[in-house]
Amino acid sequence: RNENSSVLQKLESFLESKQFVKSLFVNNAYNINAVERCVSCNNLSVMKHLLSIESLKEMYTHENEKNYGRIFRLLFWTICRNQNDEFMDFVLNALTLNNK
Repeated sequence: RNENSSVLQKLESFLESKQFVKSLFVNNAYNINAVERCVSCNNLSVMKHLLSIESLKEMYTHENEKNYGRIFRLLFWTICRNQNDEFMDFVLNALTLNNK
């Protein structure tokens, strides 16, 4: 799985940070974006990398009401599709959603 993170970092190096983050939120034919797919695949190493990107974390700040839909979708995928407590705890802590 660390290989996936390395490939992702290489892909990220080809794009500007803003464009890379924007592309993560493009939905596929099943209305799932790359972040949600990462959750459904239980890929903690990739999720750790993604949530180390400040501009991506800003897309999930609960202070901005525009982000509520994104937060709901991420929590839905994390809670309903992922059975890994470590993964769930990481996402909640990284986005400071554990006390909200």
